[in-house]
Amino acid sequence: MTCLCYRPQTGKVRLLSSFTLLHFVCLASLLLLVLSKLQICAAEQSYFEQANRLYEQGKYSEAVSLYESMLKAGRYSVGVLFNLGNSYFKMGDLGRAIYNYRRAATLAPRDPDIQANLRFARDHVSGSASVQPKVWERAVDYFTENELSSGAAIFFWIWLVILCVVRWKPELQPSLRAYSRMSGVLFIATVCLLALGCAEAKEQIVTVIVKQGLVHLGPLQESQAAFNVADGTELRVEARRDEWLQVSDRSNRTGWIDSSQVR
Repeated sequence: MTCLCYRPQTGKVRLLSSFTLLHFVCLASLLLLVLSKLQICAAEQSYFEQANRLYEQGKYSEAVSLYESMLKAGRYSVGVLFNLGNSYFKMGDLGRAIYNYRRAATLAPRDPDIQANLRFARDHVSGSASVQPKVWERAVDYFTENELSSGAAIFFWIWLVILCVVRWKPELQPSLRAYSRMSGVLFIATVCLLALGCAEAKEQIVTVIVKQGLVHLGPLQESQAAFNVADGTELRVEARRDEWLQVSDRSNRTGWIDSSQVR
């Protein structure tokens, strides 16, 4: 009689064990990552609430320190920027208040509170040297870059789907002609606004953050003074040379200002 003996498939068992161990390590790593993210979010929320309490207590400089630390940690949010602008305004620092209101407006351009506080702060700037946005700049600033790019993609695909349907069933062309034209026009309009937004991004606007900014005729401290600008004045950057910026104001006066005096 012949006895058949089956050897245990130890290789497969080891492979299965390694595969299970790999899954366990991945799940454990994912769990630790999620827990660390939750702890970071909880800590950031605690900092935000603590800064808000300091603001309500009138401790604006301490609130500013906490808000700024959150920004340095990468926590760019509408709430942090908006409250930071409010804190600077309460401290009488119009330049930094306007600067942070503008940063908040880039994330939420249609927020009524941001726009109201930005106008209110600008009204407190002495003189009228700040540059005014052009009509097309106001149209572009009404939307965020993500909104324009997403809108362009959506209108393009709607337009493309309609064209494919018309090619597939020509008898639907009369009923879909209006939708095709509308989606095409909206696609072109959003692309144009996106292009204008890219062009606007190249035109930098800086805000004076010192009580009395001095604009020189040349990029040197020894250069003759051209004109003075008040705290909070917004200037358009024309050129840059080392630590100096060539700027222009609403009256198209040009000159050079030390970059440490603006944001």
